[in-house]
Amino acid sequence: MEPDSRNDEIGEPKPRRVLAVGADPDHPTNEQGRGSPQATEWAKARGKERAQLEKYGVFTKIPQIAEGAKVGYSKWVYVIK
Repeated sequence: MEPDSRNDEIGEPKPRRVLAVGADPDHPTNEQGRGSPQATEWAKARGKERAQLEKYGVFTKIPQIAEGAKVGYSKWVYVIK
């Protein structure tokens, strides 16, 4: 368990907040984000992030996945601050 996930005083796990996917208005799903009033701003942010990932060589585009290859997946996370 992570060090900050325990209550320092009594050593018991801290309670965690669990919400249904898309239920937290500050963390919309991809579908909610793309259909929201902030969709244009988030589209610009996605483009900027994608450009940075390409600029720094974070990933390599490949035409086809080799048989047996392990693929890492990612997803967009939207946060309203």
